[in-house]
Amino acid sequence: MLTRTKNSYLDEFWKNQSDESVVLTDEQREPLQKRVVRLLADLGYDARNVCASNLIFPTTRSAEGLCFGLAGLCWPVHEAVLEIVQPKLLLTFGNGPESPYAFVKELLYNDESEQTIDSGHPGWVCKGFRAELNQRSMFVAGLPHLSRYNSVGKVEVITWLKEAIDSIC
Repeated sequence: MLTRTKNSYLDEFWKNQSDESVVLTDEQREPLQKRVVRLLADLGYDARNVCASNLIFPTTRSAEGLCFGLAGLCWPVHEAVLEIVQPKLLLTFGNGPESPYAFVKELLYNDESEQTIDSGHPGWVCKGFRAELNQRSMFVAGLPHLSRYNSVGKVEVITWLKEAIDSIC
């Protein structure tokens, strides 16, 4: 039985790297926390009710020191969770050559057309494709990493994600 009741995006004070149970104000949250919560709200979801995880379980403040090879070790756990949750959308943050999106694409891409749309930020795009996992369809979307990218006001991106969700039976 899972006992964790805190939500990393809503309840953890990242500045002090503390997961003490506190009620955070919006000003106390880090930009990434705010952006994830807002993106989910724009898509019509409450962050407390969304299953979320890092592709590589150990958390870091920067990807520089991260061993991307660990993703393969963590993937079986993600696959088991995805089988339980059965999401219509698998949303990844970061879509470059070494990113969660690239890792999932390597595993699940089936040569259908990959979609790209402008992110609303110069030089950055959003990417996505339909995938099958255990005979279930989902849309895998890769946004620029939300530690740098802010989706607020990017109506085209939100509409694209909503349409992708709606397209999954």
